[in-house]
Amino acid sequence: MGKVQTESELFDHIGRMSRTNSVSQIFIPGKGTFTIVLQEEDPLSINAEVASAPRLRQMIQDSRARYP
Repeated sequence: MGKVQTESELFDHIGRMSRTNSVSQIFIPGKGTFTIVLQEEDPLSINAEVASAPRLRQMIQDSRARYP
């Protein structure tokens, strides 16, 4: 279990996580013990959500049109 004192230590700890090192416990003084689980999101799942939700698809198209 790692002890995290600062925000940068927390981000470094999370940054070292990978598919093979996907579960980690940390202790934050004054807050307690936390278990962090890395769950990789399938990039294709976003496309599937957009394809199945016409309103979401329209929102994304509107956003892209406004901010090219």
